[in-house]
Amino acid sequence: MNQALLFLIPLLPLCCAVLNMLFGMRLPRLVTETLAVAGVAAAFLLTLLFWATPTVRGRGRCSAPGSPSTAWRSPSPCTSILSPRR
Repeated sequence: MNQALLFLIPLLPLCCAVLNMLFGMRLPRLVTETLAVAGVAAAFLLTLLFWATPTVRGRGRCSAPGSPSTAWRSPSPCTSILSPRR
């Protein structure tokens, strides 16, 4: 995933909270509840996508055996964006 989209993780719940603050009294309760849950759920799913998507350093493709969740166990050019850069 593109790291330039990381700003969406805190922005999605914030936008939904602002919409609820501005229009919450005029909208049905089910709509405001759905909007609040949808903002947090979308941020959570986006976080999972960024966490699970490996980034490739150096030349070539990710050569880590197994899934991206095992990439932290072996030294490879494939690491998660959450791992510290060396």
